[in-house]
Amino acid sequence: MSAASRPAQNSGNVSVWPHRLAVILACATFPLLFIGGLVTGKGAGLAVPDWPTTFGYNMFFYPWSKMVGNIFYEHSSAS
Repeated sequence: MSAASRPAQNSGNVSVWPHRLAVILACATFPLLFIGGLVTGKGAGLAVPDWPTTFGYNMFFYPWSKMVGNIFYEHSSAS
């Protein structure tokens, strides 16, 4: 068998990390798409009128007890 007709062999120098990173990033994208679709489907966009704060609170320190309905959906997509 000549060298031209043999299939190429892996020389061992090829890194698998670019492929692994691409798979990880693709898997991490699907939850974001799901949550974004949930916000759009619920009509929860712009549930907080005074963005970037949340009714006077910092967005990240808004109390969980007050995060109900559309406010919860909107904050889940931004966090």
